[in-house]
Amino acid sequence: MKNRLNPKSKLVIVGGHMSPAIAVLSEFKKNGFSNFVWIGQKYNQKGNKVPSVEYQTISQDPSIFHYVLDSGKLQKEGGGLWILFLVFNLLKVVFACLKVLIFFMRSRPSVVLSFGGFLAVPVAIAARMLFIPVYTHEQTVVSGFANNFISILAKKVFVSWPTTPKRGKKWILTGNPIRKEVFIIKSNTLTKDFDESKPILLVTGGNQGSNVINKLIFDKLILILDNFNVIHQTGNSTVTGDYLKALDIQKRLPAEKQIRYVVRDYIGRDEIGEALNKSSVIVSRAGANSVYEFLVLGKMCILIPIPWSLKNEQQKNAEFAQQIGLAKILEQNETLSSDLLYQNLIFAKKQLLAGKFWTDLPADVVVKKSKESLILDASRRIFEEVVMD
Repeated sequence: MKNRLNPKSKLVIVGGHMSPAIAVLSEFKKNGFSNFVWIGQKYNQKGNKVPSVEYQTISQDPSIFHYVLDSGKLQKEGGGLWILFLVFNLLKVVFACLKVLIFFMRSRPSVVLSFGGFLAVPVAIAARMLFIPVYTHEQTVVSGFANNFISILAKKVFVSWPTTPKRGKKWILTGNPIRKEVFIIKSNTLTKDFDESKPILLVTGGNQGSNVINKLIFDKLILILDNFNVIHQTGNSTVTGDYLKALDIQKRLPAEKQIRYVVRDYIGRDEIGEALNKSSVIVSRAGANSVYEFLVLGKMCILIPIPWSLKNEQQKNAEFAQQIGLAKILEQNETLSSDLLYQNLIFAKKQLLAGKFWTDLPADVVVKKSKESLILDASRRIFEEVVMD
C-alpha cells in the first residue's frame, strides 16, 4: 500500500497519557520524521504554580512545537449544580474546538495522533472538520468517555490490552507503547548509598504524584526504612506541598536512614530505568501506563487504584495485574491505612525472600506469564498502522 505520510509530514500529538505518546513520537523520529506539534496543558492541577511534567518535558525538545490548550470535561460533577457545570464545560469544549480549528487552518497538519483524555476531544473534532485523519490509542483496559467519542471520528483505534472489547475492524490490538528509558539503567544516582542487604521500595503516584499514597508512606516511614531502601516520587503539586514535606522529613531522619530515603518530585528519563529495574517492590496508583510497565518488567507491586476514575478503569487495570500474580490491590476506602500498607510491605518482603510474589508460584513463572500476556513492540505497530494506512 502506498505511503500517505513522509518524513516532512506534520504530526499533531494530543492526549492525557504522556509516556506512550513520547514512545510513539520517538518511533516516528527514528524513521526520519521531525515536524511535530504537541497539544497540551501548561498546568495539570488547578491552583498549581509549577508547570506540568508534560509541559517541562516537551518544551525541552526543539523538534516539537508545544501548543497550549484548555478544554472542559464532559462528565457529571459539581453536585446538585452538575447541569450548570456540564453546560459550562460544554462551552469550553466548543471554544477549544474553534481555537484548534483556526490553528489547524494555519498550520495544516497531516495527521492527528490522540492518546485519550478530555483535551483530545476538541482536537479530534477540529481535525475531522478539516478532513485531517485521526488515530487514537486507548491505554486502559476499559475505554473512557473521551476515547469512545473520538473512536467515532478516528480511522483506527489502537488498544493496549487483550481483554479490551473490540468494536469493529478499526479497533486494533497493538499493545501499549513503552518508553525506551524504562529498560535502560543510565545512572546509579538514586541507589548509590543504599544498603545492599535491604530490598528497594519504589513509591510513585504517577507523573502528578498521589497525596493519599504520600501520607501513608510519611506515617510509617521509619518502620519502612527498617526493612527497605526507599525511592519516593512525590509529584510536584504546590497545592499539597508533598515534595517539600518529604524533603523536610528526610532532613530529620537519622543519618543512616537519611541516605536510604531518596526523594524526587518527578523521576526523569535519566533515572527512571534505575528506579524501575532496581526496585523489588512498587507502591503505586494503577494508571494504565504504570501497570503496563510493571508487568513488562515483572515487578511485584501494591496498587491503590483511584476510586473515582471513569468506569473504574484503574481498578480494571489493577485486576489484570492481580490475576497474573504480580499485584496486590488495596482499595482506597475507610479500611485503607498506613498500618495496612505496612503489613503488606512486610509480607511482600517475606515472599521475595522465598522467591515468590503474591501467589505460591515461583517468581520467575509469574514474570514469564506476565510478559507473555503483553505486546512489547507497540510503538512500531502503531507507526506502521498510521504510515501505511
